[in-house]
Amino acid sequence: MFFVKPEWVTHGDCIYSIDLSATRVVTGGGDMKVRVWSFQPMLADDDVGSSSNRLLATLSDHFGVVHVVRFSPDGKYIASGSDDRLCIVYRLEPNGVVKQTFGSTDLPPVECWKVHQMLRGHSSDVTDLAWCPMNEFLATCSIDNTVNVWKVPEEQHGGGPKPVWQLVANLTAHRSPVKGITWDPVGKFLATQSDDKSVIIWRTQDWTEVKRVESHFEKCLGNSYALRLGWSPDGRSIAATHAFNNTKQCAVLLERAKWAGEVFVIGHKAPVVVVRWNPRL
Repeated sequence: MFFVKPEWVTHGDCIYSIDLSATRVVTGGGDMKVRVWSFQPMLADDDVGSSSNRLLATLSDHFGVVHVVRFSPDGKYIASGSDDRLCIVYRLEPNGVVKQTFGSTDLPPVECWKVHQMLRGHSSDVTDLAWCPMNEFLATCSIDNTVNVWKVPEEQHGGGPKPVWQLVANLTAHRSPVKGITWDPVGKFLATQSDDKSVIIWRTQDWTEVKRVESHFEKCLGNSYALRLGWSPDGRSIAATHAFNNTKQCAVLLERAKWAGEVFVIGHKAPVVVVRWNPRL
């Protein structure tokens, strides 16, 4: 395994989030922008020569730091969450007219990504978001202590009214900012993690709380920027962040159905704040 950080993948400030699709990479930064990049030049480690077609689009619709960006499972949409309390959903328009934003100093766009929907439902910063694996729902969480679940409408062809993104659930069981969210691979459960030192597993059939796990997080000191937990691709376990085992900061694997931790991932000297599974596990 190797890691490459091309010098040309940059924002005007820190990069806070990154996500990949089959052919693209999306980043969100402290400059309040979302940038879409071509994946192929990164694989080629192309730091020399023409910069054409590296940066595919710069999206400047947020008015705050962009904390999280995620491609939809089908790659047609990008969702971004920000300090401005918005979750913005962008849609790729293959036949759309590519235009440079007036007054922008960014490179001209190569692809046409348009604002498809602005989701307003949180009263403070959007800290994380996740698409349902079947593309049926989009879930967002915030430092307002809540989780919102939006129904993704079916695509309409041949005109007609704009599809409505319906808020189907507002989950309020957490007592502190919610900073991580992940879906069960088959869509039966949703898991969230909060500064209240708990992970909650929700049943998506009726959006009820199935289990609150607290024991592995009670000894953790302070809060962190993110608590981005992740569900394993085989659905057997959730890797939860900011856990504590004896004297060690770690991540803990919560086994499905038992929702208890028996395996701890130890090695960091500071709190674990983000986990990400290999999708080919």
